[in-house]
Amino acid sequence: MPTLGITVNTGTEMSQLIAGPVHIMRRITLKASCGELSRGTILEMVSADSGTWQPLQADQPANARAILAEDVMDGETTQTAMAYTLGLFRDVDLFWPDGITTTNQRTALQTMEDRGMSVDQEWLAIPTSSTTTTTTSGG
Repeated sequence: MPTLGITVNTGTEMSQLIAGPVHIMRRITLKASCGELSRGTILEMVSADSGTWQPLQADQPANARAILAEDVMDGETTQTAMAYTLGLFRDVDLFWPDGITTTNQRTALQTMEDRGMSVDQEWLAIPTSSTTTTTTSGG
């Protein structure tokens, strides 16, 4: 049975995910073929008709609606899991889709904020643009 309060990262710091005293969870149904998912994965609803959920797609940040509350080991079949739908959370413990841009992260976080899911304020420090420096050496 998964632990719903603490997730251990591979590093030395324990993941707390929850950053405030109030949070609400609900049981959701994950669609088949989601793969293995980690606690803290940002989720979106596939459709209101089916009631199924999946990890947030990198190009659809306005669909961010929940945060997975437990690890999911078998993502090949439809299954239920717990997800947070309200509360205050730590940004360092969130799992984003591969390839998501910082602009789309900001959009997803704002969408979640509008739905009552606040993420600690470190996300405001995410740069909206970056500079790449290339160094070459002659031989």
